[in-house]
Amino acid sequence: MGMHKAMHGVTERHEQTGNVSVAVIASTVAVLAAIGTLLSAHRSIHALSIKNQAVLSFVRASDRYAHYQAKRVKVHIYAAFAATSPGRQAARFTLIADKERQSATPILAQAKALDAKASREERASERLLSSFETIGVGTTLLEISIVLVSISALGAQRVLMWSGCALATVGVAFLIIGFLSGT
Repeated sequence: MGMHKAMHGVTERHEQTGNVSVAVIASTVAVLAAIGTLLSAHRSIHALSIKNQAVLSFVRASDRYAHYQAKRVKVHIYAAFAATSPGRQAARFTLIADKERQSATPILAQAKALDAKASREERASERLLSSFETIGVGTTLLEISIVLVSISALGAQRVLMWSGCALATVGVAFLIIGFLSGT
C-alpha cells in the first residue's frame, strides 16, 4: 500500500507541474496574441491613413491637371484671337497667350509631383495592408495555439500541448514577418 501512495504522490506532482507548464505556455502565447492584435490594429489604422492621404494626393493632382488644361485652353483661345486680330490687338493676345503658356508649365510639374506622391502613398498603403494581413494570420495561429494548449491541460494530452507550441512558433514567425514587411 505504501508503494501505491508514493506512486500516486509522484503522479499528482507530475500533473501539477504539467498544469503549471501548460498555464505558463498558455499565458505566454496569450500575451503574444495580444501583442499581435495591437500590431495588427496599428497597421490597419496606419494603412488606412496613408490610403486616405493617397486619395487626397490623387484628387489634388487631378485638380492641378485640370488647372493646367484650363491654362492650355486659354493659350489656344488667345492664339486664335491673335491669329484673327489686327496689329496691336494680335500682339496683345500673343503676349497673353505666352504668359498663360509660361504659367502652365509649373502647374503641370506640380500635378506630376502630386501624382508621383500619390503613387508612392498607394504602394506604402498596400505594403502596410499586406503586413496587417500577415500579422492577422500570426495572431489567429496564436489564438488557436492557446486553445490547443488549454485543451491539453484538461485531457492531459501532451500531443495537443506540443502541437499548440509548434503552432505558436509558426504564429510568432508570421508576426515577425508581418512586422518587418511593414517597416
